Amino acid sequence: MRIFFIVIPVALLFACNGANEDTENGSVQNKNITAQSDSDSTDATEEEQEELPEPPIEIPRFTVESDYCLPYPHERFLTWCETDSLYEVFGKNGIFYGLIYNYLITHLDSLNTKQVDKTDPDWGILEWNQNFSNGLVFKYIKHPEAGANAELRTSCTIKNRKEFYETLSVLIYSEDNVWNEDSTEYSPDGAGCHYNIELDDDSLYTVSWYCGC
Repeated sequence: MRIFFIVIPVALLFACNGANEDTENGSVQNKNITAQSDSDSTDATEEEQEELPEPPIEIPRFTVESDYCLPYPHERFLTWCETDSLYEVFGKNGIFYGLIYNYLITHLDSLNTKQVDKTDPDWGILEWNQNFSNGLVFKYIKHPEAGANAELRTSCTIKNRKEFYETLSVLIYSEDNVWNEDSTEYSPDGAGCHYNIELDDDSLYTVSWYCGC
């Protein structure tokens, strides 16, 4: 009986060792296959993620109840200006087209899409304009490798001077800029954005500026 109980465990031991080796070999192979599959799946997922386009930015809209030709900006908009979060809100427009354009598309109705005035085969669109409610017209001109200048024609007259400058001062504020004596120029001492304010032939205020060196 003792021999019986000794032989059986030994036989079971060899059988289990053989089964364990087969199981281990199978497990290793399965792990390799699984790892390869995971790697392929990860690579495919990364490729899919790279190809996905960025979601479009939803431009916020503010309702400003004002009869002013250039309504004062909404408080939330002013907060974005103070916290430098314009890029997060407006994307590349927050940098390339400037604060005045961001103000227009959030506070006033656009009467048409951007009207292209000039293009370049290498640089794309160089000049465009867009009309907004309250008689506002925005014009943008890009100078490749140099900078850009823009213009805002308004319906504000000398009678609206106080309200006009209150809004404009917020939109073009820079700690590097200073006003001249008659408030027709707002410029830095060097590179930056240089603003000029004048009354056109119809006695309407026009703001033009150049940003660059």
